[in-house]
Amino acid sequence: MLTVETLPDLMKEIETSLAGAQERLTELDAAAGDGDLGVNMALGFRSVCDELCQSPPETLAEGFGRCALAFNRAAPSTLGTILSAGLLSFSSSCEGLGEIGAARLPELLDSAMEAMMDLGGASFGDKTILDAVKPYADFLRSSPLQGPALLHGAAEAAEEAALATAGMSSRIGRARMYGDKTKGICDGGAVAFSLMAKGIASFAEKTSA
Repeated sequence: MLTVETLPDLMKEIETSLAGAQERLTELDAAAGDGDLGVNMALGFRSVCDELCQSPPETLAEGFGRCALAFNRAAPSTLGTILSAGLLSFSSSCEGLGEIGAARLPELLDSAMEAMMDLGGASFGDKTILDAVKPYADFLRSSPLQGPALLHGAAEAAEEAALATAGMSSRIGRARMYGDKTKGICDGGAVAFSLMAKGIASFAEKTSA
């Protein structure tokens, strides 16, 4: 269960998960982008963790809103801006909520995906982060698993979906210039989200103990 008190712990788990794959993310991004994805994800979530630790938020809505602003300040890249839009959507969706459980997460993710699509213009199948987020949300919505097992299963679904983007052609953003040449290479944003999902599962495991 996520509360305003445990939000910093969640972001720290996500930061740790991404930090261990910084080189991999950089290599993926270099194949069809600027090659700065690994650095931007590290900078973004480090800024988020610093923001929450320096001045703890009073509500989840405030916390996610400040996460969005901190991330965008530190990593104003294309994906950074899109992730910030998703975090802002979480902020709006969390208004009045004192806690978030796995049962509510798909609803929040649906709203976040809509915000990301509105901003970036991508759709499912365009070889973007969305192609990992949607399977993650769908697993959470349909799986009979509960507790940390549910979050671990969803993380595995996101990872499988991220790997499957290697069979897609890029249709949006800078990578669209490479088109079919990006086949055989996983989308960096999708892989980044699968790592975030692992961080969420790790958080769930630790907070359920």
